[in-house]
Amino acid sequence: MSNFSTRRAASLARPPVDLRSLVRGAIRDQGPRPLCVPLSVSAAHQAARARLAAAVPEPLAPEPLWAHCLQSGRVSPLGTTMTAVGTALADLGQPPLGVWPYNPALGVGTEMQPAAAAIASWYKAQAIELPLAHDGIEDLLEDVLASSVPVVVVIEVTREFENATATGEISVPSIRSPVGDYHAVIALGAATSADTTLRRLLIHNTWGDGWGAGGFGWLPLDYLIAFAVQAAIVDPASLRASTAPAGALRTLGTDRLAAASVAEEATGTGQKGA
Repeated sequence: MSNFSTRRAASLARPPVDLRSLVRGAIRDQGPRPLCVPLSVSAAHQAARARLAAAVPEPLAPEPLWAHCLQSGRVSPLGTTMTAVGTALADLGQPPLGVWPYNPALGVGTEMQPAAAAIASWYKAQAIELPLAHDGIEDLLEDVLASSVPVVVVIEVTREFENATATGEISVPSIRSPVGDYHAVIALGAATSADTTLRRLLIHNTWGDGWGAGGFGWLPLDYLIAFAVQAAIVDPASLRASTAPAGALRTLGTDRLAAASVAEEATGTGQKGA
C-alpha cells in the first residue's frame, strides 16, 4: 500500500467530530448582504469563547467587523477578505449581538454604532491562517477540529455546492467546473460517509435554513483539492475582553466602497462573492 493510500485510510478511520453545540443561536442567514466572512468569523469567535466557558455565550455582532472593513476601504460589493476581517477582530472586536443586531436590509452599507455599544463589553481575538494540504487528506484541519476548534474555510461556489441535498450532501465537482465566487463557511466537524469512501466536513453555511440540512452540509475533503482557497481559525489563546472601543464607528454607505486589494485577489485570498 502506498504512503498516500495509508494516509487516506487513516483519514477515513478518524472518529467523527461534531462542534455544533458551540454555536447555538449563531446567525445563519446573511440575506442579500455580502457578509459571509464576518458571519463565519463571528461564529468561530463565539465557538472559541464557548470552548472555554461553562455555557455557550451570546452570539457576537458581525456588523462592527464589516463596518471596520468599510472604514478601511477593504470591501467590494461582493464582500471582503479574511485578512480584513481578522484585522477588525484584533483591532476593534465585537460586542454581543443583542447590543448591535444584524440587519439584512443594509445591503453593502452599514449603520451608526448603537448607543448601547458604548457601554457594552467588546471582545477581541486573533484569527490565524491554517494551511490546507489540497490533497484530500487534511490532517492539520482535522486535528484542529478534534481539539474542539472550528475552522473557517473559503471555497469556490459550484453548482454542486448550491444544490446540496436535503440531507446536506455535496458532490465533488469536475475539475472543469466554471470558476465560481468565493464564499466563507465554518467547519464544525467531520465524519466519514456511510459507505466509507469519503471523509467530509460538517459545515455551517450562511444562506439560511433552506440550504442543505437546515443550513448545514457535508463538504467532502476532495472538494477542497481544487475549490478551497483559504482556511483560518480564531485562536483560543488570544481571547480578550475590553471596554467599548475608543471611538464610535461612522455611518458608511456605498460611496465609501473600495475594491479588495489586488495583492490578496492575486493570491486567492480575496472574496469574489458571498
